[in-house]
Amino acid sequence: MIPRYQTAVMRTWFSDHTKYQTWFMVELAYLQTLSDTWPGLDNALLERLHAHSQSIDWVQFTDKVMRYEQETRHDVIAFLKALEDELGNDSRFIHMGLTSSDIVDTAWAVVFKNASLALDKSIKETIWALWQQAQRHKGVMCLGRTHGQAAEPTTFGVKLLGHVAEFIRGYERFRAAKDACLVGKLSGAVGVYALVEPEIEQQALARLGLHAETVSTQVVARDRHAAFFASCAVLAGSIERLAVEIRLLMHGQIKEVSEPFFAHQKGSSAMPHKKNPIISENLTGLMRLIRSYSLAAFENQALWHERDISHSSVERVIIPDVFHVLDFAFTRLTNLLNNWVIDTDRMKANLDDAGDVLLSQSVMFALIKKGLLRQEAYDLVQKAALAGHIDFKTALHDAGIAQHLSSSELLQVFSAAKNVHHEQVLFDRVAVLVEGVLVA
Repeated sequence: MIPRYQTAVMRTWFSDHTKYQTWFMVELAYLQTLSDTWPGLDNALLERLHAHSQSIDWVQFTDKVMRYEQETRHDVIAFLKALEDELGNDSRFIHMGLTSSDIVDTAWAVVFKNASLALDKSIKETIWALWQQAQRHKGVMCLGRTHGQAAEPTTFGVKLLGHVAEFIRGYERFRAAKDACLVGKLSGAVGVYALVEPEIEQQALARLGLHAETVSTQVVARDRHAAFFASCAVLAGSIERLAVEIRLLMHGQIKEVSEPFFAHQKGSSAMPHKKNPIISENLTGLMRLIRSYSLAAFENQALWHERDISHSSVERVIIPDVFHVLDFAFTRLTNLLNNWVIDTDRMKANLDDAGDVLLSQSVMFALIKKGLLRQEAYDLVQKAALAGHIDFKTALHDAGIAQHLSSSELLQVFSAAKNVHHEQVLFDRVAVLVEGVLVA
């Protein structure tokens, strides 16, 4: 990922020196488990190996691996050759009975575990910020819109509640898919434990906080990664849906929401008056990347026989990138939610400008309850609603509404607040979800 969209925490987990350090960690977990059964693997050797893990300069080590890889054209062999330089004779047991993917795939799972903890935190911070905003704007009436047109009154709190619930569903999918990726393999070249015992694999992986792949080939099955990237793509869709809503509400003819505009910020190189929705537009664009990564992950499922290497180059790009972009996006979205400007006066003005015609369904419903057929009631109300030269109430009067509804009954119908009198039910539902995610 280009530096512009990297985050510090992900930069650490996906650096080359962290990768090689993690590879060595996997090798050590394997040797630690073998120590009870293999002659020569005594405590003194293991202590020296663990000491090396702390004393190796992993940045310099990475440079050495890169140089060796130019010769070997194989990154794991280059890694093992660099380890021999560092460990000397103590390196003789490293990688015994294993294949490259035993180390690489298991290390990927370790990185998934650690990077997901950071991303988990960023997602929950966005959910919390959005929940706080929903509560803050409970009861704030605004115009509901469908097809880009005025629909019926709603509240800004309810509008945000739907996004809260969607992010929680996405978070739960993310957690489940992430857990399914926390598997490794130490089962050898084609996964049949030719030179390794299954019990050794299980115990070594447990030291790393992982489970063993149920049935591996030369690699961990890539349907696990595909499901994880699919969960990320759904989260990306949720981010974009909220970002698009913000962009639309910031539209010049609506102006109900504004992104923060900081001191010395500029909106346009040509037009000094501009305040553009650059944050939400940026998020919209980045989410296209996340969805494209999911397609690449799906393509990685179908490898030849027990494995080919077509997935490797893809994963070197998409795994770091998806963590970087999502962490960046959720952090940026949280900052936006904590600093945006909500114009409740503008919401009221837009609602008032739309007029009583927004409650046309309520009028139709009242007429049906009075005995009119649905289509008869619909036609009466539609004729009044589309009589653009006069206001809706006057048009209803001219259409003979008084024959069916008294003035007091009609007054009750024209209550925007009544339209949202079940708002608390929706807040109660979402509160249960929020508590399950953020409190439990």
